[in-house]
Amino acid sequence: MISNMKRLFLFGFLLCTIGLCSAQVELKRDKDYVDEQFAVGQVWKYNTRPGEEASTIEVVRIDKYDDLDPIIHISVKGLKLHNPAFDHGISETIGHLPFARQAVDSSVTEMVVAKAELTDFEEGYLQWKRAFEAGEGGIFTISIAEAVEYFEETLKR
Repeated sequence: MISNMKRLFLFGFLLCTIGLCSAQVELKRDKDYVDEQFAVGQVWKYNTRPGEEASTIEVVRIDKYDDLDPIIHISVKGLKLHNPAFDHGISETIGHLPFARQAVDSSVTEMVVAKAELTDFEEGYLQWKRAFEAGEGGIFTISIAEAVEYFEETLKR
């Protein structure tokens, strides 16, 4: 039950993300794109919310569509999210969040692992991808800490 609730919430959350791309253009993904700074599997420290200084992000995917800037997909670990959907009331991870590359670049402080085993993010990513390519989903353009705060506020509702 909680799993289905989380899936439903994640889908709704991704549809309502800040920085929605509403253009109804046909998107073509560059399968050969390589970013000069970020790579799948990297783990980074970032400017966190107070009390979550041990939190890290993991780059789980990088997409590049036509004329759009790269989209860095991350998972976030080491959080203390108030989440009424869990029995103990706290979530420690967010499995998938899509970001504008610039937002990630301005949030990260230090790479701690160059190639980690990936977190399970595919289900959330595929839901986001379907919505994004239909012009109904977006990406975060704010800092990672601000997106985590937004995510937590959404959970509380």
